[in-house]
Amino acid sequence: MNRDTALGTLAARTHFDVLVIGAGVNGAGVFRDLAAQGLSVLLVDKGDFGSGTSAASSHLAHGGIRYLEYGEFRLVREAVQERNRLLSNAGHLVKPLPTAMPLRTRGSGLLNAPLRFLRLRDRASPRGVWVVRIGLAFYSLFSNAVANDLPGHKVLNRTDVGRLLPHLTTELKACALYHDALILHPERLIWELVAEGMQRSRQCLALNYVSVAGMSDAQVELRDEATGRELVVEPRIVVNAAGPWIDRVNGNLGQASRLIGGTKGSHLVLDHPNLFAALGGHMIFFEAADGRIVLICPFHDRVLLGTTDIRTDDPDADQCTPEEEVYLLNLVPQMFPGIQMDARHVVYRYCGVRPLGRGGGEAGQISRDHSLHLHRGAGSAPPVLSLVGGKWTTFRAFAEQASDRVLGELGWKRTSATVDTPIGGGGNLPRTKADRERAIRDATLDGRLKPTDAEALYGRYGTTAVAVAKACSPPDLDERLPGSRYLAGEVVHICRTEMVACLGDIVQRRTLMAMLGEATPELLETVARMAAPILGWSEDRCQREIKETTQLLARRHGVNLP
Repeated sequence: MNRDTALGTLAARTHFDVLVIGAGVNGAGVFRDLAAQGLSVLLVDKGDFGSGTSAASSHLAHGGIRYLEYGEFRLVREAVQERNRLLSNAGHLVKPLPTAMPLRTRGSGLLNAPLRFLRLRDRASPRGVWVVRIGLAFYSLFSNAVANDLPGHKVLNRTDVGRLLPHLTTELKACALYHDALILHPERLIWELVAEGMQRSRQCLALNYVSVAGMSDAQVELRDEATGRELVVEPRIVVNAAGPWIDRVNGNLGQASRLIGGTKGSHLVLDHPNLFAALGGHMIFFEAADGRIVLICPFHDRVLLGTTDIRTDDPDADQCTPEEEVYLLNLVPQMFPGIQMDARHVVYRYCGVRPLGRGGGEAGQISRDHSLHLHRGAGSAPPVLSLVGGKWTTFRAFAEQASDRVLGELGWKRTSATVDTPIGGGGNLPRTKADRERAIRDATLDGRLKPTDAEALYGRYGTTAVAVAKACSPPDLDERLPGSRYLAGEVVHICRTEMVACLGDIVQRRTLMAMLGEATPELLETVARMAAPILGWSEDRCQREIKETTQLLARRHGVNLP
């Protein structure tokens, strides 16, 4: 279904069981779960699917080992188990990530950790070998409750660390090794959740670029941001999954709230082959001198560096400041003193606001756990269920809990579970090397595509790669876009099937062209002209899309094209 068709469908109907506001990972998860129960569900977002906070994560599926220090055992247990489920259900986009935690002391933190656990101390202190050993023991215990193939953890001495990671600083006592997981393309995973929800039931509809304008009695007023068209729907219940914008959306619904106390986090994407090689496939996860948690992570053929954690009440704080960039770049020499780097290595910057619940203490101490808040309006107004907090990793469990609350409110029984349900191209993934090679051969379409291109498609789309390959098989569509790893046919497939509304949807979310530093004037021009006939863009619209995308990349992501 394309966006115009979906908009026409919405205009022709008014009644839905559930209106979900916000198409980040939590909203998309709720949409998919409720669709599986046979309810009629409408999902809307004022931007594109997965374009807000969910696009600004550290790209990790992890348990959050540091949260154990704050006594959040339930959260860590849930998170490591959901990480394992993501590895199983979305194995095309979520991969095991060897993680190294350098340790500069042995006994440090033995006193501080219990004091922080009891909330008797705010100030951080370095975590030493013994504290980390205890934490990893709990981590492994929780993880083993859900089947997984991840290796166990271990702690290396200084000599063994030098053999494994020779470029790492020698000012260490030891290094802990364990596994978490990397989400290769979060925005695509969100799209697959949305698409699956619509595929499960014709009663379910999702629309990007549709905002909430207000609520009058039982009617919620919507506005199509692309055309200004106004629409009205009558849901039996509203799910507010708008992330850091939750309070603003509740205000638009006439139900004032003060639920969110967010923090801002910025990341840098680096094109630095020497640093990438020095990582040896490992994420380096460590504490900076000021106590902040830092990650240096291999991401495709780039390096992801993050993150900051700064309190903010502005959900639209979407820019990585020069001060944050300098701060992050200066962290790398702490771990890799022999590697030189500067701002010239940065190909992309991004920032988002974590939708955390209001709380005191340091920014890093605010709980990453999630909660549900139900507000019953007056008269015939539908109740509003707000989803506060949460981690990317735990979206499925949070969506399940929210969906159960909705089902209870509507007097509807759960008929389907998502705990073992594959996501998109994660269904029926081959388990052996031979089966994977056979699947890649299938994606060559009897030799019409090069094996290397078919393998790349399989890596991006999993078991749905054959459908994309067919779009890439005609002459000229099997060629790579200028300066990109993507094939021309992928753009055609995306424009035809993935509800694209603008050029930014293609280069920033349906693909990783911009994030991986591939954006150039030539690339934007090529992609826009390929999209134009499919999406019905005029020459003026085509030029406007190029200009607006160029400006957005410069303003929000520090990508200044010539």
